[in-house]
Formats: sequence, structure tokens, C-alpha cells
Amino acid sequence: MPENRIFLQSFVVQFLIYILSALIFVIVYARMIEIYLMVSLAPISKRQKELEARLGEIAVLKKHIINYSKTRETYAEYRKRGYSKKFFKEYREEITLHKAARRRFSRSRDLSRRSGS
Repeated sequence: MPENRIFLQSFVVQFLIYILSALIFVIVYARMIEIYLMVSLAPISKRQKELEARLGEIAVLKKHIINYSKTRETYAEYRKRGYSKKFFKEYREEITLHKAARRRFSRSRDLSRRSGS
């Protein structure tokens, strides 16, 4: 009877050691795979952040293009009237949007000249 008990105990201990070694193997290799993926995907996430920033700039530029096209006639009339204060008070928002769009375009043009585009 004591032989069976010792055999059973040694079997349980051996089985637990096998399970622990498998668990350690999985943990170590999972960590290695995680490190590999982080190192290999880091340049991709950096590029993605750059592209997202560029998309934000393009969205702002698109908004200015739309504002410019919507307010172009109002601004032309404002100029025709000799930059009338009365006309400006009446159409302040449109004229301000038009001026902001023009400033943005001139800034974009200056940046493209500096970069050599």
C-alpha cells in the first residue's frame, strides 16, 4: 500500500511539473512574440500617426476651400463697395471666413515654396 501511495504522489508531482513547464513555455514564447510584434509594428504606428496628422491638415484645408468658395461673391461685393463699414457689419461672418481662408491659402503656398514642391 505505501508503494502505491508513493507512486501516486510521484506521478502527481511529475504531472504538475509537466504542466508548469508547459505554462512557462507558453508565457515565455508569448512574451517573445509580443516583443517582436511591438518592435516590428512600431514604424507602422509612427507612420499611421503622421498620416492621421496629415489627414487633419487636409480636413482643415478642405473646410477653408469650402468657406472660400461660399464667401467669394460676398467678399467681391465688399471690395466693390470700397470696404464699406456698413457692408462689413452686415456680412461680418462671411467676410471673416473669407479672410481666414485666404490667409490659410497664402500660408500653404509659402510652405510649399519652402519645401521645394
